[in-house]
Amino acid sequence: MKASAVGSRLGRYGAAVSVLFLGSVLSVLLFHIVQDQEQARTQAEFERQANSYVAAIQKRMERNLEVLESIAGLYAASIKVERDEFRAFVKGPLSRHEEIQALSWNQLVKDSDRASYELATQNDGFPSFEITERKAQGQMKRAERRAEYISVTY
Repeated sequence: MKASAVGSRLGRYGAAVSVLFLGSVLSVLLFHIVQDQEQARTQAEFERQANSYVAAIQKRMERNLEVLESIAGLYAASIKVERDEFRAFVKGPLSRHEEIQALSWNQLVKDSDRASYELATQNDGFPSFEITERKAQGQMKRAERRAEYISVTY
């Protein structure tokens, strides 16, 4: 073979190799560019959804706080709130707010007032009422003596 024929073959193969190499480099670069764009799009979508969830949770919490503020308003506007009044007042919010499982009014009771508080609650229709606490095993028992108690009253 002549030198010019070998050079001609190398020129053709060299051009093909050059095109193949350049194509491979461009493919890798384009892959990384598209991958970066897709990651940015995915991150933006995640943040959009997360912000939407946060806004929904904040709105629900604000609505639930309004319920608590309305109960505080009931107590502020009344001399004494009776058990049946409290029950009637919270019935609506409990039915409209599925995330609220219970609403209660918890009274601070000093140990010196415990006996009279328990007797008054017993006379209010709960004959076996006593201030209780949960044992380690989960069962309820009469609360041990202490300076004060928080009792679920309504």
